[in-house]
Amino acid sequence: MNILFSLLSLFMISQKADLILYNGKIMTMNNNLPYVEALAIRGNKIIAIGFDEEILRLKKQNTKIINLKKRLALPGFNDTHLHFLSGGESLFILNLNKKNEEQIKEDLRIKVKETRKGEWIEGRGWDQYYFKNRKFPTKRLLDKVAPDNPVILRRVGGHIILVNSKALELAGINKDTVSPPGGEIIHYKNGEPTGLLKENATDLIYSIMPKTDFNKAKKYILKALEQTKKYGITSIQDNSSLLALKVYKYLYRKGKLNLRISFWGDFNKTPAENMKVKNSFRGYNPKKLKFGIIKGFIDGTLGARTAKMFFPYADKPDTSGLFTIDIDNLFKKVTEFDKNGFQIGFHAIGDYGVWMALESFKIARIKNGLRDSRHRIEHSQTVREEDLNTYKNLGIIASVQPAHMIYDSIWAEKRLGKKRMKEAYRWKSFVDKEIPIAFGTDWPIVPLNPMIGIYAAVTRKNLKGFPLGGWNSEEKLSVCQVLKYYTYGGAYASFDENLKGTLEPGKLADIIVLSKDITELPPSEILQTKVEMTIFDGKIIYKIKK
Repeated sequence: MNILFSLLSLFMISQKADLILYNGKIMTMNNNLPYVEALAIRGNKIIAIGFDEEILRLKKQNTKIINLKKRLALPGFNDTHLHFLSGGESLFILNLNKKNEEQIKEDLRIKVKETRKGEWIEGRGWDQYYFKNRKFPTKRLLDKVAPDNPVILRRVGGHIILVNSKALELAGINKDTVSPPGGEIIHYKNGEPTGLLKENATDLIYSIMPKTDFNKAKKYILKALEQTKKYGITSIQDNSSLLALKVYKYLYRKGKLNLRISFWGDFNKTPAENMKVKNSFRGYNPKKLKFGIIKGFIDGTLGARTAKMFFPYADKPDTSGLFTIDIDNLFKKVTEFDKNGFQIGFHAIGDYGVWMALESFKIARIKNGLRDSRHRIEHSQTVREEDLNTYKNLGIIASVQPAHMIYDSIWAEKRLGKKRMKEAYRWKSFVDKEIPIAFGTDWPIVPLNPMIGIYAAVTRKNLKGFPLGGWNSEEKLSVCQVLKYYTYGGAYASFDENLKGTLEPGKLADIIVLSKDITELPPSEILQTKVEMTIFDGKIIYKIKK
């Protein structure tokens, strides 16, 4: 055993353990000592790791001892990019994932019968590639089924919405309504709106919808917390509204927040406004609830053809996407946030969008000087070869959600063309350039289960196992690499690597136990692997009943 770990363990074992895990394959995520057999926990921290014999000496009369029976244990998953309130809400509204037009109409027809006249009906997850003609739908899909209820159905990526005539009427959107900057209202040839709204134009609908109240938000978040325990997620980095933060603080005070949350600020607000939100975290344990990055949107998505590309889309040459941010003020604002010590994370998917984010970080570095900023590019889906070095030189974190590749694979090559596909979802390229990587899900855009993202990054196949060799197979990662980016990578991305992300003496006791050792199994079995136990803050909060 590494001498440093042994000395540190001896230092910590003056106190006996409350919980001991032994006879396992415990993955520490530390290269100096990758695996141990056992570990001991006192309170909410790991006090020792090592061989079974030495760790079992730390038991006392009431120590809880768990025989792992050679199962794989590792740090709790850290989901570095999701929308937790929306994810919880998605468990209560219409789920349109992979459904065709008739299935959507039938679901809506049933929902209308359950809903009072005039009330809003919401759903999410549709993708036109599951429709018969693979074309974007219009309000005609909804109007006959729901003439008296305003309806909003979000596309799978969340950057396009479909609404019916009733919703358009309430929002005052007609043939004379001008698309806002960074957004688009789609029209028929006669000028009437089709019911499709892209990017910033969606705010025209959101602004007139009933606001979610505290009790409803609490219901959504409590439901979401049940899911994180089930999937072994012990930390999240969340892009939700201030209403969600209000719920988090309430649950924290009640002792019901079994999750570590890094809550994101808003690039559309000023540094002073964000500092006010940041200061509101005083009095809360930052190990459980803290202020995180300032989140901004550079562009849209590939699925909506709104991700900003240097060259037109292969399947729609009249567009190259759009910027969803005020480019004229971008560099000034990034420099100002950086000067005030904020960490910035930009949603950027198109190669032009990624380049623009990198340029803004570069200018901030020139004007403000070198510091450990750990700025991030969320998604980083299409990156040119020449821009990889800029990531490396600036220390930019690639915040990636591998499962996107699975769901994008049915249309991505058509969007980008074969040549540009080589620049898409290039995770091994990040590794080779020693670019910091952090993995997440982007729930509810894709499912919350990390096993789907792990499978995607290791196989680069869809859920049916195609293509057989993997999509751009040279970009595959090993299971051990992927697990590191779902644990330590997330901790590094939020400046928490000294607290969590590895299993070492002194670190927080957030640990999960898997039903299968996915480091040794065929990759096809990753999707059947479950989290058997979740330990958070030294306490077992989830366990599969057998």
